[in-house]
Amino acid sequence: MSESAQPDMEPASFDKVIFMMIDALRSDFVYASNTGFSYTQSLIRPGAAIPLTAWAASPTLTISHIKALTQGTSQSFLDAWLNIANNDDARRLDGEDTWLYRLKTEKHVRKKMVFYGIDVWTVLYPEIWDRYEVTDSFYVPDFTSVDTNATRHVPGELENDDWKSPILHYLGVDNLAHHSGPLGSLMVPKQAEMDDVVRMIYEAIEHKPHLQNTLFVLAGDHGMTDRGNHGGDTPSELASAMIFISPRLQSISKGLESPLEPEENYEYYSIINQIDIVPTLAGLLGFPVPANSVGMFVWELLALFRTDEKRHQLLLENAKQIMSSFKARYKVDGVDAASCGSQCDGCRDEGSEVVCLWEKVGEAEKQWSSSHEDGSEELIQVYPITGFTKTFLFQDPVFLWGLVFKLYSTKRVNPELLSFTPLWLEELVGEVDYQHALRISWAGLTACLVFVLIRFKTSGRVSKGVVMLGFVELANLYLRSLARPQNLILYQIYDLHLRWLLSPTTGLSISEIAVTALLLGQSSFYASGRNDSVASLDLMNGFNGVGESNIVAVFFQTLTSNWLGPIWWSLASLRLLLAWLEAQNVSATSGLQSGKTAAPSRVPPSSGVSLFNGKDDTAAASKRKTTREGENRRPLFEFLGFQTFYMGTSSLAVMLACLWQRNDPALWTVLAPKYVNTALWTVFYHVLMTAVLGTGVWGVVVGYERYLPL
Repeated sequence: MSESAQPDMEPASFDKVIFMMIDALRSDFVYASNTGFSYTQSLIRPGAAIPLTAWAASPTLTISHIKALTQGTSQSFLDAWLNIANNDDARRLDGEDTWLYRLKTEKHVRKKMVFYGIDVWTVLYPEIWDRYEVTDSFYVPDFTSVDTNATRHVPGELENDDWKSPILHYLGVDNLAHHSGPLGSLMVPKQAEMDDVVRMIYEAIEHKPHLQNTLFVLAGDHGMTDRGNHGGDTPSELASAMIFISPRLQSISKGLESPLEPEENYEYYSIINQIDIVPTLAGLLGFPVPANSVGMFVWELLALFRTDEKRHQLLLENAKQIMSSFKARYKVDGVDAASCGSQCDGCRDEGSEVVCLWEKVGEAEKQWSSSHEDGSEELIQVYPITGFTKTFLFQDPVFLWGLVFKLYSTKRVNPELLSFTPLWLEELVGEVDYQHALRISWAGLTACLVFVLIRFKTSGRVSKGVVMLGFVELANLYLRSLARPQNLILYQIYDLHLRWLLSPTTGLSISEIAVTALLLGQSSFYASGRNDSVASLDLMNGFNGVGESNIVAVFFQTLTSNWLGPIWWSLASLRLLLAWLEAQNVSATSGLQSGKTAAPSRVPPSSGVSLFNGKDDTAAASKRKTTREGENRRPLFEFLGFQTFYMGTSSLAVMLACLWQRNDPALWTVLAPKYVNTALWTVFYHVLMTAVLGTGVWGVVVGYERYLPL
């Protein structure tokens, strides 16, 4: 649309916006029954509120989604670091193009931008705020004052007429969920507290003249799991509530039923991408869309613009802006129309095909603009692209008890997965405290290990192989207590594989043991659902049996729960090395016995029998030489040497790749997660679990000074 047409366009629908973010506001917290948002639901029924489910992208972390909600861009790996970095300079995003910046500089410039809530917003965008007060965002146990500190400013700000947008960020729901989960007894009262803030703001908009042209947005940044955690990409973590509220919306909405029955996928009403809020606010408030935004105007609000011309122009400008971002990012400009064909199905790549299709839209727009004919137009919507279990019960006590324990924890944490169980079992499980049961279980494992070691050191009748077996299997039980239920079958597969590797017919060398443990450890990592992405980190099991204040233990268990398979194979490799050592000892013993009992040959050298015996003597001597070489070898150190060589080489390769691609945009989305993952493999898994733990276990069972004889 040309500049000359601008004066004839309709003015912006709103001139102020109150943006209220409730951290971890999962969609069902507002839209489903049995929640504390009864007043908000009463606004949905007559149409004063338009409810949406905003689908977020992973990683589901607060800073990631503040950026998404303000810039309209998808998240990057760097956001995961920014979310935990306790460094204001590292978090600052000065100069970023956001709807906050556009609103501050291009609409009613004398009006103020106001913020109350956690300090993340003022750290990210320090130049935006004219008036603010913040609270610390890292004190998780506080879910009361972190909200009341923001709410106490709301009545006064609703009386003021000197602002154009107050931003409110409430952290209490998220902190409470980390403390007791989304089903905790305090969750509904906390939701009701937030609902009272919604009531206060809406009634002010409804009755105060200076607020009659104000849009109220209630939004969550992400959801949460049934344990109250977030960071991954499950539906419960990705689905958040987003509601546009204003008395004026009743003119375009007939209202919707509210509350609704709970949905398993947490999708209620219309589904949008979280980043769609950025072009929507730009259109409703009348400022340009931030340059890097890839969101789409929310369709349900398009009716606020009364003329078709305004609606068409708004969607077309939105599409142009997205196309501009696409071309800039993927370095695609024009295309050869002849090579692509009339249907754009002959282009050399997908990027060229997108550009070709967009040029077809431009041609259609020109034809429609020049014809001045009324009719139906096809409005192309450009959406951003956002990112087996069957169990077999073997007669294996380790697997059986691991399965029993995980079924118990599943019944406690995710009871809906075991809804078929009888009532008496539910009552029995409910009588046992989950964390207490974990501690008792681990205390029992430790007691068993101590008993085995004492018997080994005092009686002399317990072999080293039995002690190693006991240690590995007891550790196996602990590892299974940290595993997800659907992954338990993997450990039975590992057990069967290990039994085959330990069979006498296999006869693995040290190098073969090292390579086998390496390959199976890597494959088990990915088989459990992990990958190089931060979003695949499992944060749920870090607090198992550990107090919330024990940061070191939580951190250690979190890493352990994400490297269960590799750690299992690292411990299993100790059994393989010990089996190799026992085989060498048997070979040495048989070699000595054959040397002592062999009779000298009395057959003349010229005879054929003498020639045969000579070969036999040479073979025996070679065998004794090989045996002596085996006696001098130290299998664990050789094993660690192979492992260290691989870890060092792979780490160097990743570092060189990052250095080589340092100017490539893929550095932060592809290589950086791989780099951090490689660092964790090297430091946590290789150094701590394989080298330190493996050497410690080997030294206790086999001994440090010499590894032969047994």
